[in-house]
Amino acid sequence: MSETQEYYNPDEQKVYDLLEEMGIPYLVRHHVPVFTTEDAQIHRTDFPGIKMKNLFVKDRTNEIYYLVVLCEDRKLNFNELKRLTGGKKANFTTPEELDHYLGLIPGSVTPFGLIHENAKDVVLVLDHKIVSSPDDQQINFHPCVNTATIALAMGDFKRVIQRFGNRIVEEQFEGQLDKAPAIQ
Repeated sequence: MSETQEYYNPDEQKVYDLLEEMGIPYLVRHHVPVFTTEDAQIHRTDFPGIKMKNLFVKDRTNEIYYLVVLCEDRKLNFNELKRLTGGKKANFTTPEELDHYLGLIPGSVTPFGLIHENAKDVVLVLDHKIVSSPDDQQINFHPCVNTATIALAMGDFKRVIQRFGNRIVEEQFEGQLDKAPAIQ
């Protein structure tokens, strides 16, 4: 199912182990490190399926952390996040917060980061456009490292995120198409 490689993030292997345990088919493609959506578009031209943009943000007042998943061609409008935060401002997390809560580095943000032991209180926010995709639609994420992309079916992805046990919010983002690279 996956290619053989040494893993430098133990959570990457946990992702593969979980998918194997759940009997979920997947494909892993290794590539040069990518840190932005723009980088990924250059190096993943032959990857079929929906590619994602994953952003880790926090509510500045209550320090509630949100992992926001959008299609890679969308731009996050922080005003839209105010619906989730009760009108409070949100901003990007620091690399230290990203490491603490998801065990990730900038450029490797992924819903699979919810496998990390400190991620239980992180709220997963999924764009309605993604959630409404057919269960057999192939989707692509990093498996906790930015040197690989993992592809699996949407229905299987939904099973995995349910298993993590995090609060999941579906949001209808109206954000414009993105012309700039993503930060994470």
